[in-house]
Amino acid sequence: PERMFEEAVRQLETAITEVAAEGDAAFKRAILKASLGECFYCQAAAAKSADPAAISRLKDRAKTHFEDSLHCFRQAGQHRSLPCADALKDFGKVMWFGEGVLPSAAVLAKELRRGQRFLRASLRIHRRQSD
Repeated sequence: PERMFEEAVRQLETAITEVAAEGDAAFKRAILKASLGECFYCQAAAAKSADPAAISRLKDRAKTHFEDSLHCFRQAGQHRSLPCADALKDFGKVMWFGEGVLPSAAVLAKELRRGQRFLRASLRIHRRQSD
């Protein structure tokens, strides 16, 4: 799976670079950054038996890309869109992933609370879209 993840990351990073050249492409960049964050989350989840420090680095990379993604959704005025809701849901999963990886119970509790906020925000958007 490692080569598969490396190829996915390479392709997503290439797409992000190409989209950046398009001028007003914040919405596309948001979607691609969320996909890249999900890729790093999947790598971390697949590497559960690996070194906790390596898993923590993957989780941190996922968080960085999701944070960038949410910023781009807001910048594009798409922070209430279904793609944003999906990014929030996936970011929530990332925040819940950390037992045995994070340095303390207090940090884990903080990450869980933040993850819950993302999951609730995603659910609100999905509910509004279904009305």
